[in-house]
Amino acid sequence: MSASRPEVLPAELLDGLPSDSIEARASRRDLRIFNSLLGTAGWMRSALTMHGIGPADQVLELGAGDGCLGREMHARGFAWDGLDRAGRPRPWP
Repeated sequence: MSASRPEVLPAELLDGLPSDSIEARASRRDLRIFNSLLGTAGWMRSALTMHGIGPADQVLELGAGDGCLGREMHARGFAWDGLDRAGRPRPWP
């Protein structure tokens, strides 16, 4: 038996916070730690390569947050853009 899908998804905690608030910065820090522990960037490179997406292809990350994944992927040669409600991070390549 599969779970039913909600009709309306609740907003993320970060959606209701000013992007420069202490809580938002702490949440993004926690996400960076979590993604580092999970090896998200390596998994993403493998998944893109497996689907035939390479550095010559344009990639759009939805919910890019502080741009951490995008900066790493850009450094690896991917044409990477990020979209987030928080706005453009200062050190974006």
